[in-house]
Amino acid sequence: MKPSRPVQVLRIAGWLALAATTAWVGRVAERAFRAVEPASPVVLRADVPYRLVGGSPLLLDVYLPPGRSERRPDAVGRPAILLIHGGSWIGGTRRLLRPGPGNPRPMAIQLAESGFVVIAPDYHLARPGRAAWLMALYDICAAVAWIRRHAEDLDVDPERIAAIGQSAGGHLALFLATLLPDDDHPVRPTGVRAVVSFSGPTDLVRLPSERVRHLAHEPVEVFLGRDDPGAARVASPVHRIHRETVPMLLIHGTHDAWVPIAQAERLDAALEKAGIAHRLIRVEGARHGFDVDVRDPEVPGPLPRRLLPEILAFLEACGMLPEGKSP
Repeated sequence: MKPSRPVQVLRIAGWLALAATTAWVGRVAERAFRAVEPASPVVLRADVPYRLVGGSPLLLDVYLPPGRSERRPDAVGRPAILLIHGGSWIGGTRRLLRPGPGNPRPMAIQLAESGFVVIAPDYHLARPGRAAWLMALYDICAAVAWIRRHAEDLDVDPERIAAIGQSAGGHLALFLATLLPDDDHPVRPTGVRAVVSFSGPTDLVRLPSERVRHLAHEPVEVFLGRDDPGAARVASPVHRIHRETVPMLLIHGTHDAWVPIAQAERLDAALEKAGIAHRLIRVEGARHGFDVDVRDPEVPGPLPRRLLPEILAFLEACGMLPEGKSP
């Protein structure tokens, strides 16, 4: 961690767009709890509705760490992490964060085993001709608001919520870190206390020209649409740094062909100039899309790097570490 001013909790502004759905979500029947895998103490509360849009619910998953046998009335709730999936803003789902044959202990499981309540939401994806950047931000803010409303049920401290995102999810997490009450757009601050970005785009103005690999439909253009030529700058975290920006941990592979590491380096420089607490971890040789256990899918053998201890050390510096835990 680089030295900076004390971490400040962002002011929490009411988000009126959620008012119409709060009562509906509260009436939805509770989903059954089930174990993620026999060997894990983590419990998955799957497919929980958190926002109603056009009559259709958006869902999230909750990963619960081992619970307290007896909670004292004065005990502090556990910290929560909003875990945001990637997919170039046009694909992906929270289900990709669940354990699978190729990754039985993904980041969601390891964070929950470390004592965090982990919430993984779906959000609106873009399609050619259907921009989704503001809608996706609404969704992510709504997910944070859902955590706050259900803090007692989840045994969560509503003042200790962090966001971690991968790729496009990293971009959305970084955007949360830069929100201000008087921003000239409908999305309002949500009170996240720290942000971790895995390979997240930071400068949407430059990304299309910097990208080594290309798709038939450039994801940035699909995500932002073509109606607002200024949207790329407004949606770029590197251009949004201010004195209330929350601490950031940037994790980026040096061989990333989808989001070049120059994106993280420019944000790192902007945070340094502004005096915001931050750190950039360069993962040598890593390409796009790695998890907390960095491995090359083409090279069998033991893991070359485990990032969880470094993430926990960052969260500890931000006052986010669960009781009785150490990095």
